[in-house]
Amino acid sequence: MLKTYHITNQARIFTALILTGILSVGSGLTLIKSATANPANLSPAITNEVNTAKAELNSLPSTVANAVLRDLTNRTGIASRDLQIVSSSEKTWSNGCLDLPQPGELCTQALVPGWLVVVSNGTQQWTYHTNKNGSSLRLAANTNNQLPQAVRNAVLQEAQAISGLPAQSLRIIVFQATDWADGCDRPTFPNPCDPILLSGWQVTVGAGNQHWVFLADNSGSRIKLVRNEV
Repeated sequence: MLKTYHITNQARIFTALILTGILSVGSGLTLIKSATANPANLSPAITNEVNTAKAELNSLPSTVANAVLRDLTNRTGIASRDLQIVSSSEKTWSNGCLDLPQPGELCTQALVPGWLVVVSNGTQQWTYHTNKNGSSLRLAANTNNQLPQAVRNAVLQEAQAISGLPAQSLRIIVFQATDWADGCDRPTFPNPCDPILLSGWQVTVGAGNQHWVFLADNSGSRIKLVRNEV
């Protein structure tokens, strides 16, 4: 009888151990499930933030972008793949001519919501005025809309030296004519160095997500890095 009790007691202990193990495993699975569920609960908010950021970056309607690129390709013969919209902003034009009337043209006097769009191929820039959906657009008669080749080459060479990147990975994103002040050629201590006012260009070079902003004179002989953006 003692032997029977001993066997029964062992069986009870063994059963208890098995039950304890099952409960532990079940608890572990519950913890794992809970841990993996929490990130899933956060993902919609993260996704919304990402989508919002993308929406802000891509606020220009595709109908407007396509209309502008198509018109410029038809005018210049430059393939749309070689053109890039470098900036866009919402505008309200003061008349039906989108503030770009032709000589002798009568424009309807009405406020027209639309877009100011700048397109570049890295050498030239074009500015468009459009209505809200791109069904009406006009090309502005830009002055100084072509970057001199000497400046282009000098800026790209300087960007290559600063970045250490191969030339083929660098591109000119946007440029504009500007006057800027540079230091004197040979400052003599302790005399102050009077800045020299130069006519030239502000040029932004890009590679991936990194941008370099340069100032250059009209000949490309003076180049200055003024900003490095990541």
